[in-house]
Amino acid sequence: MLYLFSGAFLAYFLYNFPNLSNLIHQENFLVLLGWGFIIAVFSFSGNLLDMYATKNAPNIAYAESLKSTNAILITVASVFLFDSPVSWVKILGMIIISLGLLPLLLSKSEVKEGQWKLPAFIALFLFAAMILTVRHLGNPGFEAQEILLILFFFATIFCIALNLFRGKSYEEKGSLIWVAILLAILAAFIANFANFSAIKLAPNAGYAQAIFNSGIVLTLIVSRFVFPKNKGGDFNLTRWLGVSLVVWGIILIVI
Repeated sequence: MLYLFSGAFLAYFLYNFPNLSNLIHQENFLVLLGWGFIIAVFSFSGNLLDMYATKNAPNIAYAESLKSTNAILITVASVFLFDSPVSWVKILGMIIISLGLLPLLLSKSEVKEGQWKLPAFIALFLFAAMILTVRHLGNPGFEAQEILLILFFFATIFCIALNLFRGKSYEEKGSLIWVAILLAILAAFIANFANFSAIKLAPNAGYAQAIFNSGIVLTLIVSRFVFPKNKGGDFNLTRWLGVSLVVWGIILIVI
């Protein structure tokens, strides 16, 4: 998280640099700073728990599928908070997502499980709170790249503080590891920029998040072939059914 957040902060700093002076001298810059701090708290805490959950789940897509149900919370909350539209088709999608959770939570895996369900649940609520706060912050006219600059600034500070508290020491990393880190930073830059822009433009923030969450399909398929069975490549048909139901529910929310 330290490498990812600090790298993303540097990327957004460079991206915002031409307009940085205008951003700082805006009358409502302190508003952006305050809400950006809150968003960073949600993001940092959610990512920390999410990484713990994906590390301990028998298949990382199970944890991601559970977390993806934040689209339900966001869709419903957006109706009350922002007067966003919703239809019976979207409600049906939410019901299907809820049904898809049952196989994920109740069935036994073929491999040993760690404690991943509770962290994934908490991350679900934290990410939902983050998205709703981002939507709220978009109302004063702040752009996605400006919000992300402040988010990763504070998140980087949180990561540094956490690692100092833990007394973390760092070993020299091979070139392939650095390539993976740089690719992850690039992916974080593009994905977050696109996601935050969609949250601001979508009629309901939950629709944008539902599309963003549909990446669990690729995660599920790829993890089956990339990871051995005891390291996250669990091939459990019952849970695959649960993930599939979640995906179909997301599709109904989006259409």
